[in-house]
Amino acid sequence: MMRNFLKKAFKIFLILFAGFLILCVYAYYQMKPHIDAFLHIQKTINEANVSTLEKEYGTKDKDKVFNHLILKYLNDLEGNDNNATS
Repeated sequence: MMRNFLKKAFKIFLILFAGFLILCVYAYYQMKPHIDAFLHIQKTINEANVSTLEKEYGTKDKDKVFNHLILKYLNDLEGNDNNATS
């Protein structure tokens, strides 16, 4: 009796675990363009020198520039979504 219960519980666990893995892979591929954009912004800021940051963004603080570029990306993304639905 207990052995049958454990077998069923294990099968249910495996099915749920496989579903979770499939969901994680699906979510990764849905988010891949955003992850790539984030990494590109991060790489651009890390490779920029201080004078370039000062000239282009008006500050030497890389955190402020990073936040500005992320917000710009999100606003552009939101604007593109609004245009697609209109």
